[in-house]
Amino acid sequence: MIIATVLFLALSQPSHHLTEQEVILGAFLFHECQALSLPDPSEADKVKGALCLAYIEGFTDGQIQGGPCVGRASYGDMAAAYVAWMKKHPDLMSMDKRVGVLMALGQVYTCSPKPY
Repeated sequence: MIIATVLFLALSQPSHHLTEQEVILGAFLFHECQALSLPDPSEADKVKGALCLAYIEGFTDGQIQGGPCVGRASYGDMAAAYVAWMKKHPDLMSMDKRVGVLMALGQVYTCSPKPY
């Protein structure tokens, strides 16, 4: 459902003509996710927030065993955790956004060891 909403909103908004190199960076996702915490978001900010949530959803759904243990955390909570973590690790802004998401969620949502 989120993906359909994102596609609708993205197609109804003017293009920003971003390059592929800009879109894959942590800085791009960071700014998209920051829009979720705005007190009075514009329509463009709502699209940014939806894109952030869709990325987080796709990322976590695509993880296989050994990925972050997000449990029942909402996508909004994961996005907020990502933004907070990236503020503490600005060096990751220029890296692929997958790196920052994996590292942030892996640090915030740690797995408890399984007894053997």
